[in-house]
Amino acid sequence: MLHRGIEMFLETAGNVCLVILLSLADAQSQNGWIVQYPLQSICIMTGNSVDIPCWYQNPSKQKVYRTFWYRYKDWMPGDKDPKDLAYDPEYRDRVEYLGDKNHSCAFRIKQLKREDSDEYRFRFITYWDERYTVAPGVTLSVTDTQVAAKQELEFALALTCNTDCPHGNVMYTWFKNGHQLQGEYLDNIYIHIQNKEDTKKYSCAFQDRKGSSLQESIYVIYTMIVNPLGEIVEGNSVILICRSNATASENNYKWYKKNGIHAHETKSSKTLIIKDIKPEHSGHYFCGIWSITSTEVYINVQYAPKSISVIAFPSVDLKERDSVTMTCGAKANPEVKRYTWFKKNGEEIIELGSGNNYTITNITSKDSGPYYCSGQNRHGTINSKFLSVNVQCEYCEFFFFKKITVELHFIM
Repeated sequence: MLHRGIEMFLETAGNVCLVILLSLADAQSQNGWIVQYPLQSICIMTGNSVDIPCWYQNPSKQKVYRTFWYRYKDWMPGDKDPKDLAYDPEYRDRVEYLGDKNHSCAFRIKQLKREDSDEYRFRFITYWDERYTVAPGVTLSVTDTQVAAKQELEFALALTCNTDCPHGNVMYTWFKNGHQLQGEYLDNIYIHIQNKEDTKKYSCAFQDRKGSSLQESIYVIYTMIVNPLGEIVEGNSVILICRSNATASENNYKWYKKNGIHAHETKSSKTLIIKDIKPEHSGHYFCGIWSITSTEVYINVQYAPKSISVIAFPSVDLKERDSVTMTCGAKANPEVKRYTWFKKNGEEIIELGSGNNYTITNITSKDSGPYYCSGQNRHGTINSKFLSVNVQCEYCEFFFFKKITVELHFIM
């Protein structure tokens, strides 16, 4: 069985060249001659080092006395052997043979430059003057990264890490002011627009993801952008962006919101935009493409206190020397941090104290009047309606009639 794309070159002392298209398994059947490159291509950033894995096999009677690596384009027609990179002025201080004369033929290139992009091959020569190599070799792509910015949404900026590497085989890393952004692995990120000069704070790098199939490397992540920046507060706008390294149309992306143990689809799109967000939008969201889903994001919509109420126990109609406890409650996120009690005395508002409850013991008629409370968290304050407390004076009726009697007697 022959496989396309791999060539074996076996050259004897008589310069008879045999070229066969075959797989690595077939090479082993050619009287024990083989060179294997586990990686057919590698993409890497400038300035880094790369180790090219390789192993070879030769017949036991054919002792190897020389091994070396070369660039495909350096093998000129008519040359018996290509140029050994260990003796090339452009490479000799940057290359290292990591193998041996037995089975390993690994090779290292340091301080990579864009000009190093090429196809590299391993070659070995036996004491019988037989030469052997396998083509194609390993294609090395050396590239820089460049961050491109584009405004795609109302208050979001898309940053893309541009490289010459094929997408899908690359894991990206993003940095802001030199610090790695956790959870960002794709070639693009979305940021909140404040100042386009802020894009200079961002940089990216990448790592070749060889050895994993396309299906294994597909993953879905989300980005959440809040306008304005900070906590999600009622009235804000929120954009959820679903991202994947898979090639798929916009309609293949779906957003879901969980309802207990169930989830219902909210939109078929990469982006889920919620403007003027409300507390009822709180919940767990996730996105998916085909059968692959992202991790969940919890949207916690915070808001100022609302629906405040005040009640009195046992009643608002009391007699002197009774006790009454008034309780204030409000719905808020985060919870109300401070409740404050007030009494209206004519045109004057008197602050009484703080706390969820306010208790009056041995109440007197002077305590009669309208009361209210306020609830406050970091997003705002709300006041309750007035609660009127009526205290019946125990001796007021006796003194009232006594005063009338005296006045009548004086008149007569």
